[in-house]
Amino acid sequence: MSECKPLIMGSDGLWDNVPAQEIAAVYAAQRAAGKDAQEVAEAIATCAFEHSAGAYTPPLVSST
Repeated sequence: MSECKPLIMGSDGLWDNVPAQEIAAVYAAQRAAGKDAQEVAEAIATCAFEHSAGAYTPPLVSST
């Protein structure tokens, strides 16, 4: 049997504030660390809150 794929559901508070690729990265990191579904959900919610509250600082991107 193949590994199950995640289904991440959220409101616009999640999807409008956090890019899908970042949500996938948070999910993957949490699962790799052995976290359960509740802990993964809390990490994703925290990420969305940080983005919406202005606590998020995106990485610097060089234009060169």
